[in-house]
Amino acid sequence: MTIQSNHKTFTINEIASICDHTFLLRSEQYKDKVLPGQSCAQLREKDFWSFMEETIALPCRPYGICIRPEDCIHADYFLRSKKFIDNFQLVSVVGFPDGAWVPTGLKLAEAEFALANGASEIDMVLSVSALKSRNSRAVEADVLPLVKACHEKNAILKLIFEIGVLNEDEQRLACQIAEFCGADFIKTSSGFSGVGATEEALILMRKHFSRGIKISGGVSGSNVNQFLHILKVTELDPRKIRIGESSLLGGAVG
Repeated sequence: MTIQSNHKTFTINEIASICDHTFLLRSEQYKDKVLPGQSCAQLREKDFWSFMEETIALPCRPYGICIRPEDCIHADYFLRSKKFIDNFQLVSVVGFPDGAWVPTGLKLAEAEFALANGASEIDMVLSVSALKSRNSRAVEADVLPLVKACHEKNAILKLIFEIGVLNEDEQRLACQIAEFCGADFIKTSSGFSGVGATEEALILMRKHFSRGIKISGGVSGSNVNQFLHILKVTELDPRKIRIGESSLLGGAVG
Protein backbone atom coordinates (compact mmCIF):
# COMPACT_ATOMS: atom_id res chain seq x y z
CA MET A 1 0.00 0.00 0.00
CA THR A 2 1.25 3.46 -0.86
CA ILE A 3 -0.17 6.89 -0.08
CA GLN A 4 0.55 9.81 -2.43
CA SER A 5 1.10 13.31 -1.06
CA ASN A 6 2.38 16.48 -2.69
CA HIS A 7 3.94 14.59 -5.65
CA LYS A 8 5.83 12.30 -3.27
CA THR A 9 4.76 8.72 -2.68
CA PHE A 10 4.85 7.59 0.94
CA THR A 11 4.72 3.94 1.85
CA ILE A 12 2.37 2.84 4.61
CA ASN A 13 5.44 2.25 6.80
CA GLU A 14 6.39 5.90 6.35
CA ILE A 15 2.85 7.01 7.17
CA ALA A 16 2.91 4.81 10.28
CA SER A 17 6.02 6.67 11.46
CA ILE A 18 3.88 9.74 12.23
CA CYS A 19 0.77 7.92 13.52
CA ASP A 20 -0.57 7.88 17.07
CA HIS A 21 -2.46 4.57 17.12
CA THR A 22 -5.47 5.16 19.34
CA PHE A 23 -7.71 3.39 21.85
CA LEU A 24 -9.98 5.75 23.79
CA LEU A 25 -13.14 3.73 24.33
CA ARG A 26 -14.75 3.99 27.76
CA SER A 27 -16.43 1.21 29.71
CA GLU A 28 -19.92 2.67 29.28
CA GLN A 29 -19.58 2.29 25.52
CA TYR A 30 -19.84 -1.48 26.02
CA LYS A 31 -23.38 -1.46 27.44
CA ASP A 32 -24.89 -2.93 24.28
CA LYS A 33 -22.30 -5.72 24.18
CA VAL A 34 -22.33 -6.95 27.76
CA LEU A 35 -23.76 -10.42 28.47
CA PRO A 36 -24.99 -11.95 31.75
CA GLY A 37 -22.01 -12.62 33.99
CA GLN A 38 -19.90 -9.96 32.30
CA SER A 39 -19.25 -6.30 33.07
CA CYS A 40 -18.61 -3.39 30.73
CA ALA A 41 -15.26 -2.86 32.44
CA GLN A 42 -14.20 -6.45 31.78
CA LEU A 43 -15.10 -6.20 28.10
CA ARG A 44 -13.27 -2.91 27.78
CA GLU A 45 -10.15 -4.29 29.48
CA LYS A 46 -10.20 -7.35 27.21
CA ASP A 47 -10.33 -5.09 24.17
CA PHE A 48 -7.55 -2.91 25.56
CA TRP A 49 -5.19 -5.88 25.92
CA SER A 50 -6.15 -7.04 22.41
CA PHE A 51 -5.39 -3.55 21.12
CA MET A 52 -1.95 -3.62 22.74
CA GLU A 53 -1.15 -7.09 21.38
CA GLU A 54 -2.28 -6.13 17.91
CA THR A 55 -0.35 -2.86 18.00
CA ILE A 56 3.01 -4.47 18.67
CA ALA A 57 2.24 -7.02 15.95
CA LEU A 58 1.34 -4.44 13.29
CA PRO A 59 3.56 -4.78 10.21
CA CYS A 60 3.54 -0.98 10.02
CA ARG A 61 4.68 0.24 13.42
CA PRO A 62 3.11 3.51 14.63
CA TYR A 63 5.13 6.25 16.29
CA GLY A 64 2.85 6.54 19.32
CA ILE A 65 0.10 4.77 21.23
CA CYS A 66 -2.66 7.16 22.33
CA ILE A 67 -4.67 6.04 25.36
CA ARG A 68 -6.52 7.29 28.43
CA PRO A 69 -4.51 8.33 31.54
CA GLU A 70 -5.58 5.33 33.60
CA ASP A 71 -4.32 3.02 30.85
CA CYS A 72 -0.76 4.38 30.86
CA ILE A 73 0.48 2.33 33.79
CA HIS A 74 -0.89 -0.86 32.20
CA ALA A 75 0.46 -0.03 28.72
CA ASP A 76 3.87 0.82 30.17
CA TYR A 77 3.98 -2.50 32.04
CA PHE A 78 2.86 -4.38 28.92
CA LEU A 79 5.49 -2.78 26.67
CA ARG A 80 8.23 -3.38 29.24
CA SER A 81 7.23 -7.02 29.68
CA LYS A 82 7.29 -7.52 25.90
CA LYS A 83 10.57 -5.57 25.57
CA PHE A 84 8.87 -3.01 23.32
CA ILE A 85 9.22 -0.03 25.66
CA ASP A 86 11.67 1.76 23.34
CA ASN A 87 9.58 1.20 20.22
CA PHE A 88 6.65 3.51 20.96
CA GLN A 89 5.86 6.87 22.53
CA LEU A 90 2.97 6.70 24.99
CA VAL A 91 0.46 9.50 24.47
CA SER A 92 -2.28 10.27 27.00
CA VAL A 93 -5.41 12.37 26.60
CA VAL A 94 -6.49 14.65 29.45
CA GLY A 95 -9.71 16.57 29.95
CA PHE A 96 -11.21 14.08 27.55
CA PRO A 97 -13.47 14.34 25.67
CA ASP A 98 -14.89 17.67 26.96
CA GLY A 99 -12.22 20.12 28.05
CA ALA A 100 -14.81 22.60 29.30
CA TRP A 101 -16.29 20.05 31.72
CA VAL A 102 -13.02 18.93 33.29
CA PRO A 103 -11.42 21.53 35.62
CA THR A 104 -7.79 22.50 35.20
CA GLY A 105 -6.72 20.81 38.42
CA LEU A 106 -8.06 17.47 37.26
CA LYS A 107 -6.45 17.85 33.83
CA LEU A 108 -3.17 18.59 35.58
CA ALA A 109 -3.55 15.57 37.87
CA GLU A 110 -4.33 13.33 34.89
CA ALA A 111 -1.29 14.66 33.04
CA GLU A 112 1.02 14.23 36.02
CA PHE A 113 -0.20 10.67 36.57
CA ALA A 114 0.25 9.79 32.90
CA LEU A 115 3.72 11.33 32.75
CA ALA A 116 4.75 9.48 35.89
CA ASN A 117 3.58 6.19 34.37
CA GLY A 118 5.17 6.11 30.95
CA ALA A 119 3.57 8.88 28.88
CA SER A 120 5.84 11.30 27.07
CA GLU A 121 3.10 13.26 25.31
CA ILE A 122 -0.18 14.77 26.50
CA ASP A 123 -3.18 15.57 24.27
CA MET A 124 -5.28 18.12 26.16
CA VAL A 125 -8.81 19.10 25.14
CA LEU A 126 -9.37 22.85 24.85
CA SER A 127 -12.07 24.46 27.01
CA VAL A 128 -14.52 25.18 24.21
CA SER A 129 -17.02 27.15 26.30
CA ALA A 130 -14.36 29.60 27.51
CA LEU A 131 -13.07 30.02 23.97
CA LYS A 132 -16.53 30.61 22.51
CA SER A 133 -17.17 33.28 25.13
CA ARG A 134 -13.91 34.92 23.96
CA ASN A 135 -12.44 34.52 27.43
CA SER A 136 -8.84 34.16 26.27
CA ARG A 137 -7.44 34.58 29.76
CA ALA A 138 -9.49 31.66 31.07
CA VAL A 139 -8.31 29.46 28.22
CA GLU A 140 -4.70 30.49 28.78
CA ALA A 141 -5.02 29.86 32.53
CA ASP A 142 -6.21 26.35 31.69
CA VAL A 143 -3.48 25.59 29.15
CA LEU A 144 -0.37 27.17 30.67
CA PRO A 145 -0.09 24.86 33.74
CA LEU A 146 -0.29 21.82 31.46
CA VAL A 147 2.37 23.20 29.11
CA LYS A 148 4.61 23.91 32.11
CA ALA A 149 4.08 20.43 33.59
CA CYS A 150 4.86 18.76 30.28
CA HIS A 151 7.92 20.83 29.46
CA GLU A 152 9.38 20.28 32.93
CA LYS A 153 9.31 16.56 32.09
CA ASN A 154 10.63 17.13 28.55
CA ALA A 155 7.22 16.00 27.33
CA ILE A 156 5.06 17.29 24.47
CA LEU A 157 1.71 19.05 24.88
CA LYS A 158 -0.86 18.85 22.07
CA LEU A 159 -3.96 21.04 22.30
CA ILE A 160 -7.17 19.52 20.89
CA PHE A 161 -9.46 22.10 19.27
CA GLU A 162 -12.68 20.17 18.44
CA ILE A 163 -13.07 22.13 15.21
CA GLY A 164 -16.60 20.84 14.61
CA VAL A 165 -17.98 23.23 17.23
CA LEU A 166 -15.72 26.21 16.46
CA ASN A 167 -16.22 28.73 13.69
CA GLU A 168 -13.29 30.18 11.76
CA ASP A 169 -12.79 33.13 14.11
CA GLU A 170 -12.79 30.80 17.12
CA GLN A 171 -10.35 28.42 15.44
CA ARG A 172 -8.07 31.37 14.69
CA LEU A 173 -8.26 32.52 18.31
CA ALA A 174 -7.48 28.97 19.48
CA CYS A 175 -4.36 28.97 17.28
CA GLN A 176 -3.23 32.29 18.75
CA ILE A 177 -3.72 31.05 22.31
CA ALA A 178 -1.87 27.81 21.57
CA GLU A 179 0.99 29.80 20.07
CA PHE A 180 1.14 32.15 23.04
CA CYS A 181 1.01 29.34 25.62
CA GLY A 182 3.79 27.36 23.95
CA ALA A 183 1.80 24.27 22.97
CA ASP A 184 3.93 21.95 20.85
CA PHE A 185 1.09 20.79 18.60
CA ILE A 186 -2.49 21.68 17.83
CA LYS A 187 -4.92 18.87 17.01
CA THR A 188 -8.09 19.01 14.94
CA SER A 189 -10.47 16.83 16.94
CA SER A 190 -10.98 14.43 19.81
CA GLY A 191 -12.63 12.00 17.41
CA PHE A 192 -15.68 12.04 19.69
CA SER A 193 -17.59 14.80 17.89
CA GLY A 194 -19.52 14.77 14.65
CA VAL A 195 -16.74 16.51 12.72
CA GLY A 196 -13.14 15.38 12.47
CA ALA A 197 -10.31 16.84 10.43
CA THR A 198 -11.28 19.06 7.49
CA GLU A 199 -9.27 20.64 4.71
CA GLU A 200 -10.46 24.12 5.64
CA ALA A 201 -9.43 23.75 9.28
CA LEU A 202 -5.98 22.46 8.35
CA ILE A 203 -5.36 25.43 6.05
CA LEU A 204 -6.32 27.82 8.85
CA MET A 205 -4.27 25.97 11.47
CA ARG A 206 -1.16 25.95 9.30
CA LYS A 207 -1.55 29.67 8.61
CA HIS A 208 -1.93 30.70 12.26
CA PHE A 209 0.24 28.20 14.18
CA SER A 210 3.98 27.79 13.72
CA ARG A 211 4.61 24.41 15.34
CA GLY A 212 3.23 20.88 14.99
CA ILE A 213 -0.19 19.83 13.69
CA LYS A 214 -1.98 16.59 14.49
CA ILE A 215 -4.65 15.47 12.02
CA SER A 216 -7.29 13.54 13.94
CA GLY A 217 -10.89 12.49 13.50
CA GLY A 218 -12.03 10.43 10.51
CA VAL A 219 -8.58 10.00 8.97
CA SER A 220 -8.53 7.17 6.43
CA GLY A 221 -6.58 5.94 3.44
CA SER A 222 -8.96 7.86 1.19
CA ASN A 223 -8.32 11.31 2.70
CA VAL A 224 -4.90 11.26 4.39
CA ASN A 225 -3.27 11.97 1.02
CA GLN A 226 -5.19 15.19 0.59
CA PHE A 227 -4.71 16.28 4.21
CA LEU A 228 -0.92 15.93 3.93
CA HIS A 229 -0.95 17.69 0.56
CA ILE A 230 -2.84 20.66 2.05
CA LEU A 231 -0.23 20.95 4.80
CA LYS A 232 2.48 20.88 2.11
CA VAL A 233 4.15 17.89 3.76
CA THR A 234 7.23 16.67 1.94
CA GLU A 235 8.95 15.02 4.91
CA LEU A 236 7.24 12.87 7.54
CA ASP A 237 8.74 14.19 10.76
CA PRO A 238 6.77 13.23 13.93
CA ARG A 239 8.10 16.37 15.61
CA LYS A 240 6.15 18.44 13.08
CA ILE A 241 3.24 16.38 11.80
CA ARG A 242 1.17 13.64 13.41
CA ILE A 243 -1.89 11.57 12.51
CA GLY A 244 -4.32 10.29 15.13
CA GLU A 245 -5.98 7.09 13.93
CA SER A 246 -7.58 3.89 15.16
CA SER A 247 -7.95 1.96 11.90
CA LEU A 248 -5.70 3.49 9.22
CA LEU A 249 -2.92 1.00 9.99
CA GLY A 250 -5.29 -1.95 10.30
CA GLY A 251 -5.87 -4.46 13.05
CA ALA A 252 -7.14 -1.94 15.60
CA VAL A 253 -9.80 -2.57 18.19
CA GLY A 254 -12.21 0.30 18.79
